[in-house]
Amino acid sequence: MVSWMVPYGHSTPGKVLVVTNISRSQTGEYKCEAIVMTVEMQQRQQPLMCSVNKPDNVRLTSSAINYKACKGKDISFNCSADANPEVTSYQLFENGTAILNTSTAGMWSKTLENEGVFVYKCVANNSLGSDYSMNVAVTINVPSSIIQITQYQNATEGENVTLMCIVSGVPPPTVSWMKPNGERDNGYSLGVKNVRRSQAGKYKCETSNECGNATKMTRIYVQFKPENVQLNSSAMNNTACEGKVISFNCSADANPAVTSYQLFENETAIFNTSAAGMWSKTLVNEGVFVYKFPSSIIQITQHQNATEARGKLANTKCEASNDCGNARDVTSIDVHYKPENVQFPSSALGNKACRGDMISFNCSADSNPSVTSYQLFENDTAISNANLSGMWKRNVSMGGVFMYKCVANNSLGSKFSSSLMVTVNEPSSIQPMHSMTVTEGDNVTLMCSVSGMPPSIVSWMKHNGQLHSGYLLELVNISRNEAGEYKCEASNECGNATEMATIDVQYAPTITNISGGQTVNKGDMVSLFCMAEGNPSPTMTWTKVADNSPVNFPMIICGSQDEGLYRCTAKNDVGSPVTRDVSMTVHRNPCLEECTNGRNCREFGKYLCLCPKGKTGHNCKENAEVREKWRNLQSQAKKELSEMAKEQKKTGRGQAPNMPSALTAKVIDIFKETRSFTGLEGFESTGPEANLPTQAAEQVATTVEVNNSLLEQLQEAVQDGPRPQVKVVNVQKAENQSKKKNKRKITQEDILEEQYKALIAKQENLKLKKKKKLELEVSLLEQKVSSVPGYQVSINLSP
Repeated sequence: MVSWMVPYGHSTPGKVLVVTNISRSQTGEYKCEAIVMTVEMQQRQQPLMCSVNKPDNVRLTSSAINYKACKGKDISFNCSADANPEVTSYQLFENGTAILNTSTAGMWSKTLENEGVFVYKCVANNSLGSDYSMNVAVTINVPSSIIQITQYQNATEGENVTLMCIVSGVPPPTVSWMKPNGERDNGYSLGVKNVRRSQAGKYKCETSNECGNATKMTRIYVQFKPENVQLNSSAMNNTACEGKVISFNCSADANPAVTSYQLFENETAIFNTSAAGMWSKTLVNEGVFVYKFPSSIIQITQHQNATEARGKLANTKCEASNDCGNARDVTSIDVHYKPENVQFPSSALGNKACRGDMISFNCSADSNPSVTSYQLFENDTAISNANLSGMWKRNVSMGGVFMYKCVANNSLGSKFSSSLMVTVNEPSSIQPMHSMTVTEGDNVTLMCSVSGMPPSIVSWMKHNGQLHSGYLLELVNISRNEAGEYKCEASNECGNATEMATIDVQYAPTITNISGGQTVNKGDMVSLFCMAEGNPSPTMTWTKVADNSPVNFPMIICGSQDEGLYRCTAKNDVGSPVTRDVSMTVHRNPCLEECTNGRNCREFGKYLCLCPKGKTGHNCKENAEVREKWRNLQSQAKKELSEMAKEQKKTGRGQAPNMPSALTAKVIDIFKETRSFTGLEGFESTGPEANLPTQAAEQVATTVEVNNSLLEQLQEAVQDGPRPQVKVVNVQKAENQSKKKNKRKITQEDILEEQYKALIAKQENLKLKKKKKLELEVSLLEQKVSSVPGYQVSINLSP
C-alpha cells in the first residue's frame, strides 16, 4: 500500500500526489510511505521537499546612516529576499538604471561621486520569477570646502578692511573667523574698521558641516608713516670741541620700514641719505657768531603744494621787523591730497544678481590733483582695464559670492573703496529625465534633481493635473490610468525650469468585445470579430478549439465540419494570454438528402423534401398543369383498359390483346379498385376527369411523380419492424363520419383510404418485386395529404 503524508498532517493514498494551485503555505516535507504487506518490515522513502515561491519580502539596506552619506565616501548595499528555490542573482538599480554587476550574494560597494538625492532599489531573481524591493532614497551631501579667501591685505592704519571667505558644501556649512587675538567672529565676511597696528597678523577662516571641515589663512599688514623719530649724538651734554669727531644716530617707528634717513645742519641737508640713520662729522669751526642785519626778507617759500591741509590758501603774507625796519611778502599754498571718500555703488539690487545678468559698477573719489585712473577688483584680482570714468559693466557668468572693490589713483597715492559683496544666484535647473516603462502594479518613484540658488521650490504636476510638492513623487501600485506625462517644476527668484517624464504603464490584454454565437448555413461567408485592450497592443489570433488549427476570417462555410467552438486569443509581452470562445452552429438540412427540383425541407412526421403549396410533381409544377396532364393520362388509361377488356372477352384463337404502356399500367394499377373505374354509385361522369371528385383528381394526378425521400423512410420502417400505422383524418368532417356508415356517396376520404390500402399492399411485397411501384405510391400519398387543406397525416412507426 502506498500513501503520501503532507506537511499539514493528513495522509493521501495513492502513488501519485497532485497538488493544485500550490501556495507557499504548502512548503515542507512530503513523505511517501510504501508498506509491504508482511509482518516483519515497512519501507519508507526519503522525504521530498517542495519548492513553491518566487522571491518575496525583498529588502535593501545600506550603510548610510539616516539615509545620508558624503560625496567621495564608499557606501555598501545589501539585498536579501525570501525565495524557494534560492535566489540566483541580485541586481542594484540607481534612479531606475541598473548599476554595478549582478551579484549572487546581493552585496555591493559604491564610491559616491556625485551629490544629490539618489533612489536605489534591488531585484531578486530565481527560476520562478522576480520581485523588487521598496525604494531607498539616499541623500549624498558634499563636504565643506573654501573656494576662495581674501588674499593678504596691506592697509594703512585707520582704514577699514574686509576679509571674505567663500565656501561651498551640502548641507550649507557654518563659517567663522579666528582673529590674531583669539577672538572668533561667525559669518562669511569679517570687517575690521579703523584698523590699528595691533590688529595686524594672521586671520583664519574655518568652515564645517557633517561631511567635513576646511581651514585657510590670510594676513593683514597695517602700514603707517614714520613716527617717534629720535636723533642722538655722541656729544656729552650736547657740547663738543673743535677738531673732534662727533657721531649722530637717527631712528624712527614705521611700517613699512624706513627706507632712508637725512641729516640737516642749520636747516641745510648735509651728507648723503642713509638707510641706517648713522653719520660721523669733524667739527672744524668754533665759537658762536651772531650777526645782526636790518630787517629784510632774504627768501620766502615760493608757491607750495601741500598734502595735509584742505583747500587753497591765497595771498599768505610773511612779515618781518627789527629795530632797523619792517619787511613783507606774499605767497600762495595749494594743498594736495591723495584720493579719499571712495564711493563704489552697483546696479545689483540688495547686492544680489542672477547668473547671466549684466551688473554695472561706478567708482568715484575726492582727490587733489584729480584721480588719474580707477581700477576694478573682483575677489582681490584686478579685472577689466583701468579707466578715467570709473564705470564698468560686467556679465556675471558664474554663481557664488563675489567681493568687488575699486581703487582710485592720483599722483599722491591710491585709495580703495569699501568691499562690496555681490551674491550671484543660480536660476533653477533640472537634470534631464528619462521616460519609464513599467508594469501595472509596480511601485514607481520619480525624482526631480534640481539645482539653483537660492534653493528652488519644487513640485510635480501629475498627468491628471494634480500637484504634489517635493523632489520625489511616489506612485504605489501604479495603474494604467496613471500612465502619461509627469511634469517637474522648479522656481526661485532667478528663474523657472520644467522637465517632463513620461510613464508608459504596460498591462496584460483583456478582451473587450467579441462576436456572439453564430448560426450559419452552408455556403455563407462568415467573419467573427474580437477586440482586446492591452499595452503593448495585443496580437489577436483565431483558432478552432477542436484541433487548435489557425483560422482566418472571412471564411466560407463548407458544411458541418466547420461547426464547433472558435477561440480568440489576445496576448502581449505582459502577463498571460487571454481567450474567449464563440460557438458556430451550421444550420443542417434536417432532411436526409439535399432537396432539389424546387422542393423544401418540411416536417411530415420526419423532415421530408416537399413541393411548396400549390405545386406538385417531380419538378414541383403548378397544379393546373399537373391536372391537365393527369386528365389526359386518366382518359388514355381508361380507354386502353376498356379496349383490353373487350379483347379479353372475345372468343377464338385470335391474337392476344395489346398490353397498355408502362405509364398507363401504373395509372390503371393505382385506380383499378376505385369506383371511378367500376362506375359505382355517386358519380355522374361526363368525361374521363369526372370519374373522381375534382379535388381528389387533382391530388391523385401527382402519381406520375416520385419522392424518393419518403419512400426510403417508409421502406426502412417496413424492413425494420411491424408495418407502420397510417391514419388519414379529415379534421373538419371527423364528427360527421360516424353518421354516414350506411348508404352514401363516395367522398374524398374514401378515395384516400383506398390509396392507403394500396400503399400498404405494395409495401408488403417490396422485398419481392415492386420497389419502383411503391416509390410512386408513397410519393402520391405524400403529395395528396400535404396539398389537401384540412387534412393531417399521422405515421406511427412504433410496433
